[in-house]
Amino acid sequence: MAIYKSKIGYSLLIPVIILLGLVLYFSIVNQDWPGIIITVLIALFFAHLYLNTRYTITGNTLIIKAGIIIKTAVDIGEINSVSRTRNALSSPALSLDRLEIVYCKTRRIIISPKEQDAFLSHIKLINQSIQIN
Repeated sequence: MAIYKSKIGYSLLIPVIILLGLVLYFSIVNQDWPGIIITVLIALFFAHLYLNTRYTITGNTLIIKAGIIIKTAVDIGEINSVSRTRNALSSPALSLDRLEIVYCKTRRIIISPKEQDAFLSHIKLINQSIQIN
């Protein structure tokens, strides 16, 4: 089993911190207790997401986990290709330095492992027919 943590891109993290910080600041200034509680809960949700987004390879399976929202299993034997991308589509990737995985011929998922080269080598070792673009 190998665990690859998601790379954290500050271009995605900083706007979230600024927005939550501003909302929290104005909620505190206005003594808006429901606003404070909701903002803190949202901040905890994002913290959990950022701390628990990872890609685990167990046997021939890639398990993609993003906080409590996403848990997807992909059979590495069914991966057709992997391409580097900066696509900003919503995905279990915390950076814009991403990999798009095409599997089962038409299904796609975008991830952002911190150690991309090691990740690519690992899945290529399991499935030599993966096209890496």
